[in-house]
Amino acid sequence: MSRTKGLIWLNLALVIVAWLLAFWIYDGLPERFPAHFDLKGEPDRWTDKNPFEFFLLPSVSTLIITLILILLRYPEYYNFPQKMEVREWPREYSQPVYEYLKQAVLTIGVLLSLMFIYIQCMINETAHSTRLNNSNIWVMIAITAIWLPITIYFVLQISKIVKKQRFKLENDGK
Repeated sequence: MSRTKGLIWLNLALVIVAWLLAFWIYDGLPERFPAHFDLKGEPDRWTDKNPFEFFLLPSVSTLIITLILILLRYPEYYNFPQKMEVREWPREYSQPVYEYLKQAVLTIGVLLSLMFIYIQCMINETAHSTRLNNSNIWVMIAITAIWLPITIYFVLQISKIVKKQRFKLENDGK
């Protein structure tokens, strides 16, 4: 199975996990639960138990993954530094760039889904706890901090692939 297909299945599995987790947690929630957390990881907004509020996270996750899956069909519209150049290339030269971009977007979808699942778990833990677990915020900071190096890595890799494909295109044209 290709890496892209594996990432598609992983994204779909995480959306299913988010929904199953949400349904599993919802019945056991107290009548009030945290709906938002501040930068210290402490709840700064509580809400009455209602399905709209609690199922918002898996709904947003599902929407984002659905949009990502739709956008996989149109990688030429992704925004990256060499976009205009790569659009002009024949398909056999642009395809490796677009394939890598698809994998990058799917990886970001996985990270986003994991973050939403973790927030659901934080909501559940905080709703049932009499004291706050300060380690929650550090996990959120770690998940968020992963985004910057991964994004930089993807941009650098895309630049390498573009450079390699450009070299191939120039040499095959001679």
